[in-house]
Amino acid sequence: AKHWCVRPECWIIGDSDRAITATVEVSVFLGEAAQHQVKLADGTQVLVVEANPSVRREPGAAIQISAAPEDVVPLIEG
Repeated sequence: AKHWCVRPECWIIGDSDRAITATVEVSVFLGEAAQHQVKLADGTQVLVVEANPSVRREPGAAIQISAAPEDVVPLIEG
């Protein structure tokens, strides 16, 4: 299995050709940002930080997340 890392603030919420579907588990508003704990279809949990959130993300909501290729760092197995 391949593993990769994306910093929480590098995730982009919204449709794109690279987007994957995630389900919001917990969402916490932090003033200038919101922190979302989401789960991918395979059960992987991901932390997403959204700057200047314009809508509230409710638990159970499906969202699309993606990251720019330069923000995805492959991890070395070994």
